[in-house]
Amino acid sequence: MSFLVRPGCVLGAIIVIAFLVRVVGIGYGLPLWLVGDEAPFVLSSLKMIELKTLVPAFYENEFAVISYFPPYLSYLYLPFFIPLLAIQFFSFGGTTNQFVWYLLSDLSIFFTVARVISVLLGTATIWLLYRVAHNIFQNKLIAFFSATFLSLSTLHALLSHWGRDWVAAVFFLVLGIYTITRPLWSERKRYFTTALAAGIAFGISAAGVFIPIFMALWIFIHERKKLKEIFFHKTIWISADIFFA
Repeated sequence: MSFLVRPGCVLGAIIVIAFLVRVVGIGYGLPLWLVGDEAPFVLSSLKMIELKTLVPAFYENEFAVISYFPPYLSYLYLPFFIPLLAIQFFSFGGTTNQFVWYLLSDLSIFFTVARVISVLLGTATIWLLYRVAHNIFQNKLIAFFSATFLSLSTLHALLSHWGRDWVAAVFFLVLGIYTITRPLWSERKRYFTTALAAGIAFGISAAGVFIPIFMALWIFIHERKKLKEIFFHKTIWISADIFFA
């Protein structure tokens, strides 16, 4: 029985339950596009591959009709879509034009991959939240409750089920809070990694702006730095540069 109540086992059970809640019914509605805001990210990623570009602004007219979001989530899909497209292309017996029409006839596999990525990000957020709660409160019971509540959250489970931007933004949001609250990391490492997480989150959704807000509150309230000290703090200015870059 002692094995069953070990902290690692409890956290593992919470994460497994969170994963199962999010992955069940992953193919809902396919091949139809019944979920709003999924298509722009999937189609943008495929369009980048077609046009061989990572900068949608270079082909504004082509992307304007398929996407109205920042492109970072579409970048995340590229490492998975490229080999998948290569496998499909080399196993297809027709011409290139025929392959394009064949591909466009059913994009279910790409939407499924996008949803699986969301499930994994949503599940990983549970672990990160556990670490965040433990970093802040130094209490495993509070950390377990935090992870449990998020794992069973209807809203977060729903967001994690579809290939949309919210769950990815929340993942990087929690990641940023995790890095700034790491007690054993140096100040420089914490600030730089948090700024990087904030920049990536902002490239997915405007919700990423909450990371710099939390970072500022953490510096003022927890680290008790004064305004004058912050203004002349080189590491903070470099962190701001990382975020804006």
